[in-house]
Amino acid sequence: MVKKVFGVIPLAVIVTISIIMSLSSCGSDTIYINYRHTPTPWEKNDTLLYITKKMKVTGEYQEFVELRTTEEYPFSSVTLIIDQQSKPSGFHASDTLKCQIADKHGVFGGSGFAYRQFEFPLRKVKIPMGDSLKVTIRHNMRHNMLEGITDVGLRLTH
Repeated sequence: MVKKVFGVIPLAVIVTISIIMSLSSCGSDTIYINYRHTPTPWEKNDTLLYITKKMKVTGEYQEFVELRTTEEYPFSSVTLIIDQQSKPSGFHASDTLKCQIADKHGVFGGSGFAYRQFEFPLRKVKIPMGDSLKVTIRHNMRHNMLEGITDVGLRLTH
């Protein structure tokens, strides 16, 4: 005798989808994320530009810089200069961020295989409702041309 379980399968699918959606919505406080592909090689005067949409609410936002590298990157760290301005309120900040991507033994961190992904907290910034944020990022390494950094991202969380 064969039991029909048609009513159970759809319920199991709905429960599974609900669990996946609820878990993926945890930590979904990212309000902006954008990656810029770096030129090859990335020259010291090549500036990457990020502009957010106008903020819907006044709030304190955590900024992160994210890097994607390949095994061609020859150094254990990269130093970045980050300038940002909020308009129309006029907030301005300039930061130097040293991004450590390998330890003293030359072992690279991050995640991934062919491309390594890194995330570095930058600062918390208060942005008023209606303001947008303009951010520029460039490298500040002794070598004018860098190989092996493929993308630089900016992420803001609320």
